[in-house]
Amino acid sequence: MRDIEEHEAPTFGAALRRWLVYSVTGLLAIGVLGVLWCLFDRPWRQCWHDKAARTFVAG
Repeated sequence: MRDIEEHEAPTFGAALRRWLVYSVTGLLAIGVLGVLWCLFDRPWRQCWHDKAARTFVAG
């Protein structure tokens, strides 16, 4: 996971925000939509938790 602007490891706050969005929405039915979102997002293929933390997964 990398910061979308600096391409560095995210700060603790960004990582915490990403985890909170992922886990809270995961407890709700909309969590499935948040994860499926990355299938259609371009160009970064970000899920909602990535967008909240301004990160992307680097392969």
